[in-house]
Amino acid sequence: MARHSKEKALSEKEFEKMMMNIEQIDDSWYRNCTRFVVTMAGRLGMRAGEIAHMTEEWVDFKNGMIEIPEQEPCTKSKNGDACGYCRSLAKSVVKHGTPSIEESKLALLSEGLLVRLDMRTNK
Repeated sequence: MARHSKEKALSEKEFEKMMMNIEQIDDSWYRNCTRFVVTMAGRLGMRAGEIAHMTEEWVDFKNGMIEIPEQEPCTKSKNGDACGYCRSLAKSVVKHGTPSIEESKLALLSEGLLVRLDMRTNK
């Protein structure tokens, strides 16, 4: 029987306990990084790749918003190439023939299974 992500999600009490345990980390840099990752994933639902690639430009501090771009080239490795996460994802896409997000959206739109909702009002 398949489990859904909602069934695997932490309860509010479990999440708060994890956040309290993070405060036990002695090194302030690791404590802050851990708090950031857990908050971004646990509260905002960001994926690992989004968290790993997040930049300050994504954050609108004035309006309290994070805007995740469609896709940007990865240059996170030490030599400026794609990071290990992106290389691994690319290998998986090639191996399994996984369509891109845009290809998937177009296929769903063409079959009438996806409705395009553009929430921006400043077009």
